[in-house]
Amino acid sequence: MNAIEKDALRDTKSGESSPAAQSDIEAGSIVNLGEPNQGGDAALRFLKSQHAVGALTAAEEKKLVRKIDWMIMPLMWSCYCLQYLDKTLGKTTRFLSRSVSC
Repeated sequence: MNAIEKDALRDTKSGESSPAAQSDIEAGSIVNLGEPNQGGDAALRFLKSQHAVGALTAAEEKKLVRKIDWMIMPLMWSCYCLQYLDKTLGKTTRFLSRSVSC
């Protein structure tokens, strides 16, 4: 469907006959999930809107956060250590290659 056909279809749906700017973006719907930070974070609100998720108690939420932390923190630590090694070994290699060639 080209842009002109999309505009014609949109005009017939909306009942407007005025010409609109041509766009390849199709209109969608925006769902208002309420106030930010009300009833959890944005990811939890999205999950609740898409799936049947029951309310979390304080103990269950603490357990979930601890589980996520135990999965993410070692990965972050490993990435940090590898980045540190990469930078220091790269600098050492450049320094030694300069001193040897002189």
